[in-house]
Amino acid sequence: MIEQEIIQKWKENTSAFGLMPKEMQDWAKVIAGTNFERYDGHNNWPIKSGSKNSFCDDYVYRLRPDYQPPKPEPKIVKCEISAGQFDKLGYETRAGVFEYTNSLVSSKNFSHFEKANGNKIDIENIATEIRNGGKVWVCFEESE
Repeated sequence: MIEQEIIQKWKENTSAFGLMPKEMQDWAKVIAGTNFERYDGHNNWPIKSGSKNSFCDDYVYRLRPDYQPPKPEPKIVKCEISAGQFDKLGYETRAGVFEYTNSLVSSKNFSHFEKANGNKIDIENIATEIRNGGKVWVCFEESE
């Protein structure tokens, strides 16, 4: 079953949790928390469900009507910046300061600058990082 089908089945559910297929139960436990409402036995919806371990086999649960699955993390494309590329990328260096001189950062796909250890770095610190022997990448979200 694809995720969208599982979501729709949970939004329309009328069966007790213990009677649901294992695949549906497992999926619910992964996204639990306040994403579910519980039938309280008196035709009253919603009672917010709590933690991942709070599902009781005897209760009927439904996924909140406004639930939307989280968006997948975007794929990042990295381009290494080297000392000779400052001007090509629209930047220039002056006295150890990396100054913004083009529209790279305002590009709709721009994500961040990143050091070799995976940490983000501010634009003002890029020139110093490279001059000190470090590596820096400009990162973009891949276009679809």
